[in-house]
Amino acid sequence: MTNTLNTISQQEINGFVLYLTSTLLLAVYLGWGLVPDTVLAETGVSYYPSKQWAVSVPVWLLWWIPTTLALYTGINLFRTPSLASRDTVTDDAATVSESGLKSHLMDTPIVAANRALMYSKTNARTFVVPDVKAA
Repeated sequence: MTNTLNTISQQEINGFVLYLTSTLLLAVYLGWGLVPDTVLAETGVSYYPSKQWAVSVPVWLLWWIPTTLALYTGINLFRTPSLASRDTVTDDAATVSESGLKSHLMDTPIVAANRALMYSKTNARTFVVPDVKAA
């Protein structure tokens, strides 16, 4: 029987290397952005990007994150069918009731379900199917 407490998985090694790399890159970034140019020149660092990029890149990234989320949400809302569409609850193989409830198994029209669930102001517990033609 193998002792699983002393074994280290490849994921743990990769995670530790990623942690060390990201910590090193953060230290280099903060050193480049916060240390004055004269100190960098004294240590022998002669070529580095402008300090403007130390502020511009994080601002640019912080602008792109909400913009991407807003675009993704907008595209999903644009592609979602309306509440009156049959595509939200049924497919082509389903039988949709033409009016009211019948004795055999069928789908309730989406317009009737929406009216009963979202527009009923009298009593939310009663379910009355209005006489609505299926789309």
